[in-house]
Amino acid sequence: TVSGSPTFTHNSGTVTFDGAANQTFTTNGVTLNHLTLNNTGASGSDKLIISGNLDVNGNLTLTDGTLDLATNNPNVNTAGDVAIASAGAVTKGTGTWTFDGSGTSTLTGNSQDLGTVTIDGSTKTVQLGGAVAFGTLTIGSDDTLSLAGNNVTVTTLSNNGTFKLQGNETVTITTMDTDSGTVEYTGRNIAETLTLRDFGSTDYFNLTINDTNTNKATFASGAAKSIAGAFTVSSATYDANANTTTVTGLTTVNGGTYLPSTATQTFNGGLTVSSGTFTGSSGAVDVNGNLALSGGTL
Repeated sequence: TVSGSPTFTHNSGTVTFDGAANQTFTTNGVTLNHLTLNNTGASGSDKLIISGNLDVNGNLTLTDGTLDLATNNPNVNTAGDVAIASAGAVTKGTGTWTFDGSGTSTLTGNSQDLGTVTIDGSTKTVQLGGAVAFGTLTIGSDDTLSLAGNNVTVTTLSNNGTFKLQGNETVTITTMDTDSGTVEYTGRNIAETLTLRDFGSTDYFNLTINDTNTNKATFASGAAKSIAGAFTVSSATYDANANTTTVTGLTTVNGGTYLPSTATQTFNGGLTVSSGTFTGSSGAVDVNGNLALSGGTL
């Protein structure tokens, strides 16, 4: 317990809770550098109960034991990596877990449900190192969640930044954000065909195909696609795969390949080909707006 008006200076060190029974950490607003939980108590008696908001500027490591956020519902801020080992766990509360700071942090979630999570730093990227679940996930305007091949479950996505995935992950989103943000498919350095996710009558706001790996994937549509914002094919191939694609904003091919296939492709915000290739087939291409060819092949 930190009480009264003390001064706590972390000096870039690590605070470790390594008891064998439940412990309570009353934070009183102090900021930690690294925090490690390694409680070897029996299941149910291995909790670190957080009282007061928890702010960790470095790494949060749960080696053994349960980080209890349900008893007092604190807010949690972490700026570094979060690693939850197989013997570690989180019981979520009603507070918000915020990934702040800058640069890239790795979240190894051990399939835990972290509850309400916000990524809101300075060009912050959170890259998954394992499967994880979120309740409401909010991504800030200059921030990114990168799945990096790991599965994710989200109840509600509020995406003002970038939701990045390779394309092979299992992605379960109950309520998708289709009025802001970008979903970017990046591949995994394998020449393969991956199927784009379908999220309802409107699938995406902004959608980007950007596989810059040496071995590039083809991203195929498995059903009709409706994109409320812009659609950009920067690297690798988008194959409409005999399905309609309807784009409200600008469609841009600036380095990859667009294969329209046999169904109608409707570009209500225009079509720009500045590099790469747009290869027509037997399906209609309906451009309601400007058609601009400044490079590449149409």
